[in-house]
Formats: sequence, structure tokens, C-alpha cells
Amino acid sequence: MTEQEIRERFSRLAGHLNEQAKRLWCANEALALGWGGITLVAKATGVSRTTITGGIEELLGIRPLPSQGIRRPGGGRKKKSRSAILISLMTCWSSLSRLYEAIRNRHYAGSVRALESSQRC
Repeated sequence: MTEQEIRERFSRLAGHLNEQAKRLWCANEALALGWGGITLVAKATGVSRTTITGGIEELLGIRPLPSQGIRRPGGGRKKKSRSAILISLMTCWSSLSRLYEAIRNRHYAGSVRALESSQRC
């Protein structure tokens, strides 16, 4: 089987597969090809060799499949709490305010008259 054939087979299914199914499909293809299968499937699909190797371990029972969901516990992006987001926004706003003040003060530093006129209502 050529790299082009694997690429075509994968592209027909890729849009319908989740992460786990892609990993297992690639692992199954690599096992079917035998020696050099992991490299050939990785080139054809763009899936990393370590992902395919992990899929082979799952297929052979060396590594258990996740019992719930697609990823193993602890996998994926970590959730950010609302308070952490709010703190980030406040820090950013504080930095921008200080920068604005510094620029404004530097602009008026050379001219006392300009500074006095800006203070009038």
C-alpha cells in the first residue's frame, strides 16, 4: 500500500472521527502494514508517530483505553476560573493605565505652561 492510498483512505474518514478513533484507525493501518508501517502512516496522515504508537499499545492491550470520554484523565486544556480571568483583565488594565500616565507625564514634562493649561477646567 502506498502513502497516497493511505492518505486518500484517511481523508475520506478524518472528518467523521474523533481523536481516539483517528488514533486507533492509524494504529490499525500501521499494524496491517507491518515493518515501517508507523512511519508510512505518520507521513500519509500527519498524525505523530508517538500518537500512532500509543494507539498500537491501546489496540494490543498494553495501555488501557480511556473508560470515559476520549482522553485519559488529566488530558486536554486546563479550565480557567472566572476569577483568574478577571484578575488577568484587571492586571492588564492597571498596566495600561500606568503606561498612559507615564506617556502623558513625559509629554508635558518639558512644558510647564502646557501642564498648567491642561489642569484648567
